[in-house]
Parts: sequence; structure tokens; C-alpha cells
Amino acid sequence: YGRGTLNLGWALGRADADRIDPALATQVYEAATGELTLVVQNRGGRAVDGLELVVEVREGGSASEAVVHRPVLPVLAAGASVVVKVNLDRARIAAAERTEVRTRLVLPAGLADRNLANNALGGVVRGGR
Repeated sequence: YGRGTLNLGWALGRADADRIDPALATQVYEAATGELTLVVQNRGGRAVDGLELVVEVREGGSASEAVVHRPVLPVLAAGASVVVKVNLDRARIAAAERTEVRTRLVLPAGLADRNLANNALGGVVRGGR
């Protein structure tokens, strides 16, 4: 799925239309621009429409004060990837002692994901790094 890694299971089953496996492949925060870059992949064997991407930004780790972003995702063809960029508030992140960013994919009702473990990413970002 990138960086020279081959997933043999996906390669052999890529034509299986019953395989549904969207994934969050990358989450990178660039402090200089305040931009969060995410890569969403469709590792399944058919197009997926209606995926929801949820990005929660929590200062101090508090869920009650989370800022939630929901960027629109296009229909993802089998094997396709899309890069999504979300602008975060650099000043708030720089002022906070700790800011958690959690991202997750939510599938449309009725679709069963092959691998739920690759639907969420998270990390701590800081204003200067």
C-alpha cells in the first residue's frame, strides 16, 4: 500500500466485488501551514460511495471541546486513493499544551468492512512540530 509494500491478499482478491475495505493510509500534520494531509484508499474490489471522513481535533485531549471536520469524499473506485487536506487552526494548536487529532472512516449503512483496524488513525500534534 505504498512505500514498496505489496499486500498479496489484496493483489489476489482485487477483483472480488464482495471485498469492501476502505482505509486511512496516512495522516501527516504540517505545523508551518497548519495543514493535515490524509490519504484514503479503497483496498476493496468495488467502488465505494458515501464514505464519511471524520477528523476530531481535541485540545488537551478533551472530547467535549473537540472541533470536528467532515471533508467530503468522492466515490472511490476499487484500488483508488484520494488525498484530503484539512486546514487546522495553527494558533490554537500552538497555544495548546497538547492537541490530539483523531481521524476515522465511517462506512454507509449496510456495508461490512473487511478490516476495521485500518479505518482510524490518531496522534498528537504540536504547533512547532
